[in-house]
Amino acid sequence: MLFTAIALAAAAATTAGTHATLRPVSSAPLTLGGTGFQPREPVRLTVFAVRTATLRVVADAHGRFLARMPLSIGGCTLWTARAVGRSAGTLTYRAPAGRCAAAGTTAVGTGIAGEVRRGPITPVCVAEQPCDAPAPNVGVTISQAGAVVARTTTGADGGFAVSLTEGRYAVAVTGRAAPQTAEVATGHVSRLDFSIDTGIR
Repeated sequence: MLFTAIALAAAAATTAGTHATLRPVSSAPLTLGGTGFQPREPVRLTVFAVRTATLRVVADAHGRFLARMPLSIGGCTLWTARAVGRSAGTLTYRAPAGRCAAAGTTAVGTGIAGEVRRGPITPVCVAEQPCDAPAPNVGVTISQAGAVVARTTTGADGGFAVSLTEGRYAVAVTGRAAPQTAEVATGHVSRLDFSIDTGIR
C-alpha cells in the first residue's frame, strides 16, 4: 500500500559526494529520515515489522526527506527499513533489539530470536543442580547466501534477537554448537536455540 510522505521543508544543502543515510526519527508513528539523495530523487521505502509497509517519497531540493510510515514501533519490535533510490542504491537500517526482546520470548516483528546455553557445567548432573546454564557474551553470526548480514552477542541470560528482512538465513554461534538455518517471514520471529558443548565429562 502506498502512503504520502512529509518532505522536510527547511533542510540544509547536501554537498556532492555525501553518502546517503537512512535513520529513524521517531517510533510512534515510525518516521524515517533520509539525506544525501539527489534533488527530487524518487525513493521507495519498505519497513519489515509486524507487517510490511511500503511508501514512495521524493527527496526535496536538498536531497532530503522525512517520511511517516503507517506503523508504530514498540521497544520489543524487531524491524528493518530499506530505502531504494537511483543514486543511493539500496540502504538498509536494521533496528537494534529492544530490551525485552533479548531473551527471544517476547519479541514481535520480523527477525530471529533465541537462547544459547552451555553444558554440561558439572561432570555429574543431579536433580538439585541443572546440567546447563545460559551462555552470556557469545557471538552470533547471521549469513544469507554466504554473506554475513548481521552480528550480535548474547545477553546475560544467553538470549539474542536480530531484526531481519524476510528470507532464509544461516545462524552460527561461537563455540562447539552446530549452525542452524531459519526461514524468516514478515510479521514473525523465528526461534532458534543453541547448546554449546563445554566438553566437561
